[in-house]
Amino acid sequence: KLKLSLQEKKCSIEQKDRAISDLSMEIQLKLNEMIHIKTSLSGMSSAKTIIEAQLSAALSQITGKDQHITDINKELTDALTSIVDLKAKITTGEDLRKKLHNKVLELKGNIRVFCRVRPLLADEIVKNGDSDSILHLNILSENSIELLKGTANCDTSSMSGLKSRGNGAVEFTYDRVFGPKHTQADVFEEVSQLVQSALDGYNVCVFAYGQTGSGKTYTMEGVPDSLQDAGIIPRTVTHIFTEIERLKEHGWEYQIETSFLEIYNET
Repeated sequence: KLKLSLQEKKCSIEQKDRAISDLSMEIQLKLNEMIHIKTSLSGMSSAKTIIEAQLSAALSQITGKDQHITDINKELTDALTSIVDLKAKITTGEDLRKKLHNKVLELKGNIRVFCRVRPLLADEIVKNGDSDSILHLNILSENSIELLKGTANCDTSSMSGLKSRGNGAVEFTYDRVFGPKHTQADVFEEVSQLVQSALDGYNVCVFAYGQTGSGKTYTMEGVPDSLQDAGIIPRTVTHIFTEIERLKEHGWEYQIETSFLEIYNET
């Protein structure tokens, strides 16, 4: 019995030794796991510190940007206020310009007469001895011309009713005289002031009068598809729409209507 009891004790001790060994291994595993957790925790703590620093910097940037946005909004408000003031001044200035512009035209005369002398045509030059000089006419100034009677190679039948001033010359005065060398642009430069008055709301009428072949159609219409030789009508259309686009920026709106009338052989 004693031997059996010792054997049992020995088996019990061996079991406990194995249990202790298993527990020791488990403890070691737990210790290793704890060391790993501590290492991870230390890394996380460092990462947390870095993230907190980044967050603090981001918050500082946001605060700075908020202030910057506030400053920009203030500048924008000031700019919008300034734009409103400038638009009001532009509108006031445009109204004043209209009044002054049309006052100038009134001073020049509400009814004005221009005279345009066209150059000689090819057959007329031949009859004139191959000279393009107009022998029976002198342009004295921007406002007056002189017709001469009895000039060689000149048909004076149409001048029979004119009163001579003693030297065979008769002077006519106009608001503006355009000679043979004046261009379409020169003529429109004078007429454009009236076109501007129409845009300003005033009633304006421009018409050409003269005998057949005197250059009325050329003056009013010009040569098709030629910018240089464009007449008063196409230049007026261009001027009107250019001004409309410019005045759109100032809040002006225009409605355009057009009609065409040609009086021919009116009696």
